[in-house]
This record gives sequence, structure tokens and C-alpha cells, in this order.
Amino acid sequence: MAIIPVSYEGPDPSSHMIDLQVCSYGSDKYVRERGQLDTGAYVTFIPDRLVSELSLQPIGYMPIVGLYGGKMHDVYNVGISIDGGLTAWHSAAALWGHDRLLIGRDLLNLWKIALDGPSLRGQVDAPAAPPVRGIKS
Repeated sequence: MAIIPVSYEGPDPSSHMIDLQVCSYGSDKYVRERGQLDTGAYVTFIPDRLVSELSLQPIGYMPIVGLYGGKMHDVYNVGISIDGGLTAWHSAAALWGHDRLLIGRDLLNLWKIALDGPSLRGQVDAPAAPPVRGIKS
């Protein structure tokens, strides 16, 4: 297991953030991202700018329902890495007009997460995985 620290950003202590790397399937291209742990989201969302940065091609679409109704979102296959080892090849929906990678329960459920609200600290225990082509440690 890799133990990854969780940090808090902004005035809202519910913004639990971790450092990640994201790559497109079958490519050496990756980007470093800050991901927000979002226990209210049932799927993981990537910001729309990653679609062009990683030259992602949609693999399908899915309906996403939120507080203000639902709409169809394109879905992309991305590699999500913590500490250089692949956590998952993962289908992530693009969230247009949002600048944060939101890590939903579909990915959070693979990890053991401990959040200490009063001290504004936390950690993620992610399963150890072999390095992935395109992801740098």
C-alpha cells in the first residue's frame, strides 16, 4: 500500500485534495493533477481541458444526474496514478466548465481513506501497483 497525504485547499475544509497523475490509454503523455475527493459523486470526472491536453477520444457516454437535473456526458478511458503506480484504468466523464478532477466513489471505493477534520489532515492508502508506461514516479 502507498500512503498518500491528503491536503486541504481553500476556505472550505471539505476540499480534500491529493496529487495524481493522469494519462491517456496507450500513450506516454501524462499530466500531474490535484484531485478532489468527492464522496458525493458516484463517478469520477476529469476537467474538460484534459480532453485536449491528453488527446482523449470518447469511448461512450453516460447520463449523469445532479442537483439541477441530468444530462449526457462523454466518457474517456484514462489511467489514474498515485505515486507513479497505476491505481486504475478508469472510465471518467468529462465535466465541462469545471477545473478540478473530482474523484468519485467509483474510484474512492478502491482505497482506504482516513480524514481528520479537526486537524485538517488525512491520508489515502492505495493498493500498490506496478509502474505504468507514460507515468513517472
